[in-house]
Amino acid sequence: MKKALFVASVASMIDQFNLPNIRLLQDMGAEVDVACNFVKGNTCPQEKVQQLLSLLDEMSVNCYQVDFDRHTSNVPGHIKAYSQMCAVLEGRKTPVNVPHHEGGGYAFVHCHSPIGGVVGRIAARKHGVRTLYTAHGFHFYTGAPLVNWLMFYPIEKALARVTDALITINREDYERALRNFSSGRVYYVPGIGIDLQKFHRGQIDIEAKRAELGVGASEILMLSVGELIPRKGHETVIRALGRMGAGTQNVQYLICGTGGLHDRLSALIHHEGLDGRIGFLGFRTDISELCQAADLFVFPSRQEGLPVALMEAIACKTPALCSDIRGNRDLVQDRSCLFQSGDVKGLTRILQKLTRDGRNDLHRIMRGAIEDNYERLKKFDLHVVEGQMREIYAGLLSS
Repeated sequence: MKKALFVASVASMIDQFNLPNIRLLQDMGAEVDVACNFVKGNTCPQEKVQQLLSLLDEMSVNCYQVDFDRHTSNVPGHIKAYSQMCAVLEGRKTPVNVPHHEGGGYAFVHCHSPIGGVVGRIAARKHGVRTLYTAHGFHFYTGAPLVNWLMFYPIEKALARVTDALITINREDYERALRNFSSGRVYYVPGIGIDLQKFHRGQIDIEAKRAELGVGASEILMLSVGELIPRKGHETVIRALGRMGAGTQNVQYLICGTGGLHDRLSALIHHEGLDGRIGFLGFRTDISELCQAADLFVFPSRQEGLPVALMEAIACKTPALCSDIRGNRDLVQDRSCLFQSGDVKGLTRILQKLTRDGRNDLHRIMRGAIEDNYERLKKFDLHVVEGQMREIYAGLLSS
């Protein structure tokens, strides 16, 4: 039986992006193992990581702890992770769960995340194992800081030469990889896809959900989903609402996510006089319900590959505003729904227009954009992505 190994810096990357691929490969008759950091650096609570470990165990997946460090400057840590990866590939490392099959002997390694992608591909190359790398948004992109280009571009360009298949998830990365990289094959696959059967409107009692959240019947509920980190740009929305002054009296803004900026963002909310208008919901498992309950989804991120959170909101036919960046533009193309990343004034103007006359008027104004976004999203359906991945995997398993 052919075997495949999934490699990612952190377990949350496996949980959020790779379970469908693992199931797909098993359906194709392959044994699958996972190597990642189950202990540190995850964007979900440790309880969720333990649930993932239990699920992978039920799926007969061997799980290997590799001490990947997400900080690029930790060279000793990367060397340690490389050594551990070699042990996994050679079948010398013991899984953290009860082994379901022998280790080693992989037909290919599917790498994810920058550090996991670098260490995993170098180790696989040394052992003569074929590699597939999914770039969840290159750190070098149009408008990226110069340091990103100086650090990440040369590494990815060099590693492309030893990558048998490279998957990009947005059009900008795909075109750049085709033009500038010499890899085995370059594919465009729209992320992990979106399950339009799971994320759609009409599943819940919207008013009951809003009441559960403490949102009044006449209030406009704005929602954002994303880690509380600088890259997600939540500060832009908070400052925009602060500029609106009395215009926020009919607005409630809720943010889903955890991260190191919680206290700083809380202080900013107080400084802007928005106490009681903005709340943090933390890590949530009911994103579909929250999107359905929201009147407006705002996604102010500074950098994305292809944002799942934005896809989920669009699938629920929730009006969406987002920053005009790579990945977001693949999903939202109406210029009236896009604002420049970090542009507080620009976002303020859009929000003032949409919120001044209440919930019903907001939905009326956004009706055309909602339908346009949804029609475009059908190209990102889970079944479309599954078909593309099946074809890619079949090529790697058969060679």
